[in-house]
Order: sequence, then structure tokens, then C-alpha cells
Amino acid sequence: MPVRTLTPRYDASGKMVKLEVSPEPRPQLARGLTPPRLSPNNHYERALAQLRSKDKPLERYIFMQQLKDADLDLFYRLTMDHMSEIVPVLYTPTVGDACLNFSHIYRRPDGLFISYEDKGRIGSILRNWPRRDEARMSVVTDGSRILGLGDLGINGMPISIGKLNLYVAGAGIRPNSVLPICLDLGTNNEKFLADPLYLGNPQKR
Repeated sequence: MPVRTLTPRYDASGKMVKLEVSPEPRPQLARGLTPPRLSPNNHYERALAQLRSKDKPLERYIFMQQLKDADLDLFYRLTMDHMSEIVPVLYTPTVGDACLNFSHIYRRPDGLFISYEDKGRIGSILRNWPRRDEARMSVVTDGSRILGLGDLGINGMPISIGKLNLYVAGAGIRPNSVLPICLDLGTNNEKFLADPLYLGNPQKR
């Protein structure tokens, strides 16, 4: 069983204000499972080059979301080192395009989805969040009014994800303490209602 360490945190006067659980070190893959010259630094440069090789903002958005899923530390290291370049990819203006295409570019879950069918059991849905004991901040959207784009329904989830990405990168909030939530209350967007790939309930709001 892994050993966790409690680390004291002090205020400006030197008074201990809390104990924090030190993060567990990232497990190292056994020799032979990675190329011999792979290192954190050259992988950082590789990821940055891959990002910059994408011609379209939406392709950059997709790349960053996949990087977040594969290597959270690298995702935030890149974001924090290149804020002026990457923030427009993670949030405005690119997040509008990501919302419009969310049901078509969706890869893996990142956040909670709560729909009409969950009425009366929302508490149990919230308890399904794997990091519920660490969650301290949430951004909730129902997708009804997104960046002047109208009613996007469940496709508004990138707004919640994007805001929290910026809070973590810009304000130093712990990644495990944030929870994006989208309320699926239907949509009045006829295009989405007719789209077989639309991920929300195909019903009027």
C-alpha cells in the first residue's frame, strides 16, 4: 500500500494552518516500456511542437484535452509556461467552436452530467465523482446561453471545463479539487435535436 505523507503548511507569521497530503510521486515505467532517450524535458518540447503543428484552433483544443487526459502534469506545465498562447485555445475564442462541436469531438468524460432523469437522485450522481472527497470548486452550466451562440444544451460542457482549467493554471487551485458539471435540461437548438451524434437528451428545453 502506498505511503502518504502529511506536510505542514504555514502562514506568513510562521503559524501552522493546516496539514496537506503530499502528492504521490508519478510512477515510473519499467525499463523497456519507454524509448531510451525519453525524458520530461524533451517530451515537453515534443508536446509543444505537436501543439504548434496543428493548423486549426479546434485541432489544438482537441490535442490539449487529450494531453490533459494522458499527462495532467504536462498539460498544466505547458499551459502555465505559455499562458498567452494556450489560454485562447482552452477558453475564448476557441471554446465556442469546441462547444458547437462537442458531441462530435467527444473522447472521454471530464466532469459530471446531470439530466432530467436524475431528478430525486442528484446526490447519488454527485457521489459518483471519483474525486468527490477532494472537490472544492465547481462550475455549472445548463448550456442555455453560451458566448452569444444560443442554446447549446449539453454541448455547453466545455465552458465548465475551460473555466476550471484556467482557475487551476492561473490561480494555483489543485486540479483534483475542481468539478465541471453540465445540467442536461434539453435544448431548443433544432440542429442539435436532429443530430444523431448529439450527446444530450433530444428534447425541447
